[in-house]
Amino acid sequence: MNELDTNTIGELMEPDPIGFSLAAPGWTILLVLFLLALTIFALWKLYKYNKNKYRRLALAEMSAIDFEQEQYSVIIYNTLSLLKRVAITAYGRDNLASIQGLQFLRFLQTKIKGPGFSEGSEKIFTKHIYEGNQASVSSEQLELLQIESINWIKMHHV
Repeated sequence: MNELDTNTIGELMEPDPIGFSLAAPGWTILLVLFLLALTIFALWKLYKYNKNKYRRLALAEMSAIDFEQEQYSVIIYNTLSLLKRVAITAYGRDNLASIQGLQFLRFLQTKIKGPGFSEGSEKIFTKHIYEGNQASVSSEQLELLQIESINWIKMHHV
């Protein structure tokens, strides 16, 4: 058999190419689903952003505390009161109104994953509670307290 005998059908006739159109119903449905998913995602992010507003305000207030100009007792008091306000906002006044001192610090420890406050911070809290202005605290201990407090504000779970 030669080549001429096998080509008896003739040349193939191809149809005209189909034009691309976004007016097809499949594309419209896909676009609507995409916009719906995008809207849900944006609303979820907005909800989380508004839910964590108290954290942002607390971090701004923590950064406003002047660790070099103020007395140590004032710094410790401001830090403790800020932590108490954040905890009340996150967990409710009913759970925290009566908790004080080391019991409050232990409560804070239970609400964070990973390391919370170190023994050094516990000593600072205890010294402040019992000794007041007479407590001698180093600047390194205050810096540690600030770092751990910021960490707790950022990382506590509700």
